[in-house]
Amino acid sequence: AVMALSYFRRLDIFENILKKNDDSMSAAVFDSIYKMNVEIMKEYRSADEKDYSPEDRFVEKSLNSEEELLLQVKVLLGRAAPRFDHYSDETRVSLINAMLSCNHREGVIYALKGLESRDNNIVRRTLYAVYNNITRLRDPDKLFRSLLAMNILSDGNNRLVVDIFYKYF
Repeated sequence: AVMALSYFRRLDIFENILKKNDDSMSAAVFDSIYKMNVEIMKEYRSADEKDYSPEDRFVEKSLNSEEELLLQVKVLLGRAAPRFDHYSDETRVSLINAMLSCNHREGVIYALKGLESRDNNIVRRTLYAVYNNITRLRDPDKLFRSLLAMNILSDGNNRLVVDIFYKYF
């Protein structure tokens, strides 16, 4: 039911659910936010594909509804992030996925926390989250450096790292 809330784009409902501190519900909220972010980014990019003259690119403007909603999502995720260490593995990865999908400024930091985990399942799921969102990130340099320096023990994870670089470049 929480996943269906992404269609309504009402962050106050998500916030109320997160306040209950129910781990499985929090994971569902973060998954729903991810889904909503992907839809917003599709709409935003299709509207952004207009041909602007160089002068139009530097004109100060107010935020449109999609930009305002993404900003509110980032604030909501920023409020949920301090509980990161108290969440279950599934909820952590869902939070990372949601943060990366909206290009949250701390998304890469939390992705690096997931990648530094000793649990191979968390590392693999975090790599999938990075793979799914790599083209949405504005500045993935820190993430790329960390991926190159990682000591990855499984062939599957090694292939996934290569796929991340391939998808981005």
